[in-house]
Amino acid sequence: MDNLKKYISIFIIIAFIFGLGFYYYTNIYGYNTYMVQDGDKTIKFKSKLNVVKEILKENNISYKKTDIIEPTLDSEVNDLATIKIIRSKNIVFINGGNKSTVSSTAATVAEFLKEQKIELTKDDIINVSLESALSEKTPIKIDYVTYENVVETETIAFKKIEEESDKLAKGETKVDVKGVDGTKEIKRIQKYVNGKLIETYDQSRSIVKKPIDEKVLMGTKEEVADSSSSSEEDEPIEEESTEDSTEASTDGSSDDDTDDSDDETEDNTADNTEDGDDDAEESDDYILMTATAYNIQGTTASGMASGFGKVAVDPNVIPLGTQLRIESTDSWPSYGYAVAADTGGDIQGNRIDLFYDSYDECIQFGRREVKVYIID
Repeated sequence: MDNLKKYISIFIIIAFIFGLGFYYYTNIYGYNTYMVQDGDKTIKFKSKLNVVKEILKENNISYKKTDIIEPTLDSEVNDLATIKIIRSKNIVFINGGNKSTVSSTAATVAEFLKEQKIELTKDDIINVSLESALSEKTPIKIDYVTYENVVETETIAFKKIEEESDKLAKGETKVDVKGVDGTKEIKRIQKYVNGKLIETYDQSRSIVKKPIDEKVLMGTKEEVADSSSSSEEDEPIEEESTEDSTEASTDGSSDDDTDDSDDETEDNTADNTEDGDDDAEESDDYILMTATAYNIQGTTASGMASGFGKVAVDPNVIPLGTQLRIESTDSWPSYGYAVAADTGGDIQGNRIDLFYDSYDECIQFGRREVKVYIID
């Protein structure tokens, strides 16, 4: 009986050892431990396999062709190896107006642009920060901006000036000075976005050739009828009235009338001369003013929208709405034609503020003397 118990105990010990060895062989012996790093997740498992794609398949880990797997799928790995999966993202990419979906494994927007071989200029516009993380939820939009300088010319029509002349018969006209059109040069900057013209604004205006106003003489001379025959018939009457004439002369009334007539003639002549001088000088008159420049967008005091050609003045000197021509007195390009549209707290007396389209132009202009011609 004691021997039977002894044999049973030995059998149990042998079975336990055999079971332990079997467990070791089937669960531990021949297995490697692997780590799979999938984005923010880390998976740990054992496998007897040692090829990356077989290990992933065994553990039901799927991947796309655009994903990056390190080591490569056909690589063999050893125990305690780490397999890294970098998942690609489907990014909505609007590039210069063209929309597409692009797969990328980049971590940031900057890396994405480098991956797409895109270099941005300082004028190009992108809707997200270059340092921001790449996300499928945020489309990337790039607009390419370019500028082009153009020079255009415009014709300045001459004005027709009519002037009375007592040397021409009434109703008769004569062109004294033939009118000639002038030429104005306009430098413009054109802004293109993705190859399409979006905006054009004036950079400068200058008069290349001044117009010559046409001067037309208008006759005012009255025709005098021939009275020689009537004079001969009236001669006897004049002889008979000699006495009356003598008396009238003695009274001095004839002399007074003659003097008054002469004075009136002299006055009319003087008035006509002065009027002629005023007209001749007015076309060349200008106001020498101190000019500054501004670049404030909005509505002017006259109700017009601010922009090139709209200037601020002192209404006590130049009424709002007055048409002007502004000429430079130095090497700076002349401003050209403008309208008095705005006022300003500092714009008093012979001061004028010129609108320019860019802040840099205003800084470069500074403060200068200009000639201001009133043309209406």
